[in-house]
Order: sequence, then C-alpha cells, then structure tokens
Amino acid sequence: MATTTGTFPDAYGSLLSNLDDIVRDNMETEGDRAVLDKLYHKRGPERIPGTDFKITGLSGLGQLSQVGETETHPEDNPVQGYDKTFTPLKHGLRVVLSDEAFEDDQHDSLSDLATQLGRSAPYTMEVLRAAVFNNGFGTETAADGVAVFSTAHLNPAAANWANTPAVAGDLSLATLEQMDIDMGDIVDQAGKIINVGASGMRWLLIAREFNWTARRIFESAGIPMSANNDINPARGMLSIVVSELLTDTDAWFAVGEPDPKQLIEGLKRPIKRPAPQRDERNETTDMVVSMRVIHGVHEGKNLYGNPGA
Repeated sequence: MATTTGTFPDAYGSLLSNLDDIVRDNMETEGDRAVLDKLYHKRGPERIPGTDFKITGLSGLGQLSQVGETETHPEDNPVQGYDKTFTPLKHGLRVVLSDEAFEDDQHDSLSDLATQLGRSAPYTMEVLRAAVFNNGFGTETAADGVAVFSTAHLNPAAANWANTPAVAGDLSLATLEQMDIDMGDIVDQAGKIINVGASGMRWLLIAREFNWTARRIFESAGIPMSANNDINPARGMLSIVVSELLTDTDAWFAVGEPDPKQLIEGLKRPIKRPAPQRDERNETTDMVVSMRVIHGVHEGKNLYGNPGA
C-alpha cells in the first residue's frame, strides 16, 4: 500500500521537495513556449459536466422579408443542426525513483528526470493541439461528419460550404487569394453570408519549412519575389504561427479568433501533479503528472486548411 511522503527520512524529503519544484518550474517554462494554445477556445471543468459534453447546432434565422402595411410578419423557425459529442481523454506519465538513487547521491540524474517530467505534460498538450490540424483532412471530423477541412461541409438549412480549396497548392499569394475567396463564400446554417474572408482570419499556421516564405509574403511592401512595384495585398494580413509539430510540412492553415463552436480545447482536469507517493514494498517513490482534456472542432467556419501541392 502506497503512503505519502510523510514517511520519508528528512534528507530524502528535502531532495524530493526540490525535485517537485523542478517539475513545476519546467511545466511553467514549457507551457510558456506553447504556440498553438492561443488558437483554441478554452472550456474549463465547470463547462464540461459529466463524462462528456455535447454542442448542439441550430440553423439560426434567415433574412427579413418585405412586409406590407398591416401584414403579419412571416415566421421563421430554426431547424436542428449538427450535434457533436466530445469525450475527455486522460493522459498521464509516472516516474519511479528508487531509494538507491537517493542514497547514491544521483542528484543530477534525478533532477534531469524531474525536468523531463515537467516538460512532458505541456508538450503533450501541443501535440494534441497539432493533431487536430494534422488529421484535419481525414480522420478528424466536424459535427457534420466530414473532415474538418473539406469542400463538402453540410448546412442543415442552406447550401454546402468549403474551407479547403478544390485544388491544393503551396503557400503563395495566389493560394492566399483563393483562401480569401473561399472563406468569403461561407454562409451560416441559415444561409446568411458570415463575411469571414481573409479579413476575418487572424493567424497563419505553418511548419518551419515555410517560415521564410511566409515572412516574404506578409512583410514585403511590394509583390514578394517579383520585379513588380504593385502593392502587396497580403502585407500584414495574418500573424505567423510556426509549429514544429505539423507532420505535413507544406500544409498550411488560416485560423480566426477563438470561438466556442469552432476549435475547442476542453480542460476536464487541467494538468496536475499529485503529491509524490512512497511505496515501502519496493522502496520507491512515484512522481506523476496527469490531465483529462478534449481537442476538436464543432463547425470549422473560422478555419481554413490547404494540404499543399
């Protein structure tokens, strides 16, 4: 039966306290390095009741109709939209510290283990955030049942819509222009244009391999990589976010402001580190980090993905 660290000899307890501080400090440091967290709308534990939670879609209302004097206003009732149920998944990691490691003064090794344990949880969060984009052209689906990035998204009371191009292409002025056109055509579930377009997007998410290309495109005053003296319409359009965790290096994504029905990060149990546990049966101490989280997409109407050429 495991017992708490109150059974530790004083010398062990002091070192273990230092190791626990190292775990905490590295969790904070690695968390500060995260680049994808700002793309997600956050839901805290209080907004995820029970074992899972569901977002229910409604079609909304259409535009107003012309009404004559004394005529009754026409009625418009929303229809059921697409629901999506999100289930928190538990992630954890345990490090086992032996008494021999304490006794043999292996403080550097123990400190390194604590450092790595502290980095693991926030790094895992970034991997999970990136996975939504990495799988967004296939297995990661929106509430309508199709891939997050698709040319055939469904609306319950309106035409289909697309948040990926019919013809894929690497990042360029031409493919950015197509993104602006495609996103400008998106309608809400009742058929009203929601005016996303490039102006409604905030970030460009790319792999490291396209960082320099992106900076030329978004920071050049004139048409980049050209002798033209025309103004550059993409200058300052989007803020660049570079992730080392994108698996397709020529895929790129545009992301709008966080929205509760778009890109979602649910924290059923935020990252925590329970008190170290002592086990006298094998003279070891466990240090654990765990979390229960959700990452996914409901609609995806403020997201655009291009898999690249």
